[in-house]
Amino acid sequence: ILLESLIKIKKKIKSFKLIIAGKIYNINRYQKGIKENYDLIELHDYRIPHSKVCELFQRASVVILPYKEASQSGVVPLAFAFGKPVIVTDVGSVPEVVDEGIDGFIIPPNDPDKLAQSILNIFKANNIQRMSRNAYIKSKTKLSWGTISKLTKKVYIQSLLKIKSKN
Repeated sequence: ILLESLIKIKKKIKSFKLIIAGKIYNINRYQKGIKENYDLIELHDYRIPHSKVCELFQRASVVILPYKEASQSGVVPLAFAFGKPVIVTDVGSVPEVVDEGIDGFIIPPNDPDKLAQSILNIFKANNIQRMSRNAYIKSKTKLSWGTISKLTKKVYIQSLLKIKSKN
């Protein structure tokens, strides 16, 4: 899906470079598309070591997660911590932390046209700066460990109170 969207993107953004990072299951299926777009792709088909994660996130302008299926992903909060907007597919609970048009876009799975459109939208005018700022702010507020721990504590207390009231 991502490789298909490249056809539309490379016509509009001349300096576009796609960094594909992480072990790719059954990469042979994608070899043709990778070869056809070799000049646009930087491929890291291996488990990314912690020492390289920061470098790759810093070099990215946007993080794209075109999952076909997933339950959740820790990549979205990590992208936000680096101030990177995201494009995610509407699968599992992945889109729950994305505010549409604010810090990313949520697209249907298997839709290269929507993916290309979302990538182009992020790079329009001030969208990239605005969405990057919003992503970073969210990582420091709503998704911070302080906020998460307070919410977790609140849930535990509410659960205990329900248990006590039943007894």
